[in-house]
Amino acid sequence: MTDEEWLEYKKTGIIPFPEVLTVRVYGDKKRAEQYSGDLAQFLGQMKIENVNNYEIFTRYFKLNDNDYVRLFKNYNLIIADIVCPEKKQDASRSDEGTIPVLEKGQFYWVPGCKARYGFTDGKELDNEIPLKSGSVSGDTSNSGAGVAFLTVKEAGLPSPGVSPGGLIARTYRVCSLIGADPDSGYSGCRLALAPYHIPSRGAFSISCAVRLREHIEMDYSFQYQTKELNDNRYTVWNPIKARFLTSADGEAWSSPCPGSIAPLVGYKIPSKFSNHWVKFSYPWPDYNNDFPSNIDNQIGYREIATTCANEPLMQSEYESSSPYWDKVEIGDLETLDGKFTDGWEENAEINNAAPYASFCKFKIAGDHGKTNGSRAVGTLQDGGKRYSTVYAVDYEYNDDGSVKNTILTLKDYQYKLYMTDSTPSLTFGSRPFPVCHPEGYLVGMNIMGMCWYNGNRILAGKISDFENEYKYTPIISEEIEIGYWYYVCLTYDDDGKACLYVAKIGNNTINIIESIQTTSEFVNSDGLGNALQLKVGADDWCISPSSDSPESAYTSQWEYSSSMDIGLLRFYHRALSKNEVKLLGKEVFGGVFVADDFEAGTLVGLGYKPITI
Repeated sequence: MTDEEWLEYKKTGIIPFPEVLTVRVYGDKKRAEQYSGDLAQFLGQMKIENVNNYEIFTRYFKLNDNDYVRLFKNYNLIIADIVCPEKKQDASRSDEGTIPVLEKGQFYWVPGCKARYGFTDGKELDNEIPLKSGSVSGDTSNSGAGVAFLTVKEAGLPSPGVSPGGLIARTYRVCSLIGADPDSGYSGCRLALAPYHIPSRGAFSISCAVRLREHIEMDYSFQYQTKELNDNRYTVWNPIKARFLTSADGEAWSSPCPGSIAPLVGYKIPSKFSNHWVKFSYPWPDYNNDFPSNIDNQIGYREIATTCANEPLMQSEYESSSPYWDKVEIGDLETLDGKFTDGWEENAEINNAAPYASFCKFKIAGDHGKTNGSRAVGTLQDGGKRYSTVYAVDYEYNDDGSVKNTILTLKDYQYKLYMTDSTPSLTFGSRPFPVCHPEGYLVGMNIMGMCWYNGNRILAGKISDFENEYKYTPIISEEIEIGYWYYVCLTYDDDGKACLYVAKIGNNTINIIESIQTTSEFVNSDGLGNALQLKVGADDWCISPSSDSPESAYTSQWEYSSSMDIGLLRFYHRALSKNEVKLLGKEVFGGVFVADDFEAGTLVGLGYKPITI
């Protein structure tokens, strides 16, 4: 070994064996023989194209008909696959899911693994795949919060496999992440992994064993403002709710109830709409000193029209200490009979230029002038209330110049709750008003990777811009049984085809769900210019004016967590085939040894033969 090779070995842990060429033939062997003489030419061409001298490099060479040669370079190991499909094919051909049985001296190899986590003692968050210097840009550090680890025996998983000759023993532990009560103000244990694991553009695959211990829950409470209120009779609910939204037309949006979501492995990033103004009356000081006078107009949200069953609303029976009523005291009140003569709306379109507003005219006999901003309350037939403020005052006069009628233009205070629904007898004067839209407001969510969803399902895929990519349908799995191990794998190719594979331990059936996703670049930023790490198990978010705003300036705050265990976490920058996915599933549940690139190079150098599928 030269001094240069020795230094490289110390950096990468790779023994620099002499270059080894392995030729494999698939299909019609007779037809493949005619191409064997061309291999030297193809190898030379590959070296010419590999101008940057990449240690891992793949090239395809098209031959006659559907024949081709694939050359794969993995450091000093070069594999040449000559593929010549049989001319006659019928329904009796072998199933794509067939995995060949190993013969003596052979081992399975799934090429291209960029990261593998076995959570071994002392190296819990170390990527077990050595990264060649310069192959990854940016931060490569990982971190964890509140994590614990179990042996495979403690976790109830089979013992891992061993390479031929017992040279490489796959040892790993399971990472245990405990979730948190969504009303605790703490979002639970999590891993935060460097962004290079999942490319923002292009193919990738995520493979792991997971066990969900409890159903995930929706976080409705705004813990900071609840603590500031310091009144255990009330919880301050988030005015804004971040949900994964779907739409048929890009205008009407919905989300299956309850909308709970937490990261399994990947990104889930709340994202505002690009348009639509709304008005907020936040249920905390100083906003609730006088709601109509402290309205906050904001763009990028949608009013929630229909809430889920048992979803808390920003409302309560009137009590002066309730955050959902403003602190205007009851003063002199005057009830006047009249009639509604007109009603209209402004900014009712989605791409509105200002928050939605509705108005009406109320005609009263005689002179009953009111100052602009005066409060008015109407009563419905069922006893419910409607709230408005005086927007303008006009008069009709008698011939002698005296006031015949007063016409008040009233502006409805609450979203699409019209004063004209009430009986034509309104009470004017000083009195408390409630929150203007108790149901709250929505923002959407962009995702890449896998999330726990709606209790015990998996949401998977890639949506980079939910508002404009609504035609892409994400993958949603069937319900996952709580407390059972599953092998899950998400593959995503360069054309946007995503496949989610889910297999329960002890079951030979793998459920496969496919969907076409966006191919656009995913921006893993918090919206304030800060790059994000991909999360495992939990994350937390807030709506904040800036990245350095104090917590008191937040307008909503959410914690998303799951109680889960995860093992043998792998990442690839390509879409795995169905057979490769099945093989990695056997590694988890069947104790089969599956080599990564560096292990494959070592084993081939020692004379063992790799089997890829």
